[in-house]
Amino acid sequence: FFIIVYKSPLFESITYDLAINQLIKLGYPEEISKLKYDPSFPIRGLFVDTLLGNFLEVDSFRFIYQAVHGKKSLTSSQRREAYPSSQVPPEDIGTRYFMMNTLFNLVD
Repeated sequence: FFIIVYKSPLFESITYDLAINQLIKLGYPEEISKLKYDPSFPIRGLFVDTLLGNFLEVDSFRFIYQAVHGKKSLTSSQRREAYPSSQVPPEDIGTRYFMMNTLFNLVD
């Protein structure tokens, strides 16, 4: 095995740019090349709701205290409408909800 030291956020920025270029090759609009990587936006420990496309910040008991769609935060009422129980159900982790534990999950 190899031990490699990555120079973040440079490594993450390059990975982001490569992913954007690949998406354009797959048919996404050229306009997405104007999007720039923000190293403060993706953080470890977020859940991704694959059904609604939201990023969720949850506490240690899986209660949702922030939901973001794209880069826009959902209001409290929008969050309650999308997640009436206010909690990520444990049985849906790994199917509907995925946790971003490491920076490498950011490109999955």
